[in-house]
Amino acid sequence: MMLRCSTFVALLIFCAPVMADSIDVNLNNNTAQFQYIAPVGYSEEGKAELHAGFLYDNKNNVLGDLGLLVMSDLSKSSNTSLGVGLKTVAALSGDFSLALALGGKIRSTPFANRRIGLVGLVYVAPKIVSFGGADFFVHGGVSVEYEIIKHAVAYVGYRNIRFGVENSPDMLDEKSAHLGVRISF
Repeated sequence: MMLRCSTFVALLIFCAPVMADSIDVNLNNNTAQFQYIAPVGYSEEGKAELHAGFLYDNKNNVLGDLGLLVMSDLSKSSNTSLGVGLKTVAALSGDFSLALALGGKIRSTPFANRRIGLVGLVYVAPKIVSFGGADFFVHGGVSVEYEIIKHAVAYVGYRNIRFGVENSPDMLDEKSAHLGVRISF
């Protein structure tokens, strides 16, 4: 099973386009997260994006992720997009653990000012797809974003990330607010 996960991760890495679409950085006093987001497909029905990144905290925990998310508007006149995705998550904090998480994202612009957006996401990996001593992985988050200029978005958010490990306290237990910027090019 570990060979299958490694093969999947390698295929995602080597099939990624050379040019990035967006860089996302968010920070707080205890953590820094960096994401690289690249489009890999677009049609009238929706768009797909590949994302890779890592989160580092002040306890020397490192969480890396690589995934694919497919987003689509709920309707032609809708101000809401819904997406489903899959990502591989690897954590290093003394031991190495790996999980394959399923999840989704929702983004809405419910206000008259189209520059303001509300975003929510959740990813879950139960024990059956968690390896290296991992019991589970859960990532939930919400944010409010504001488009400062056409290709730059600032946001404030809250996230809850837990990576559980067998017979020990959670390897990573991140519950905090953060400030972020996403720059597209």
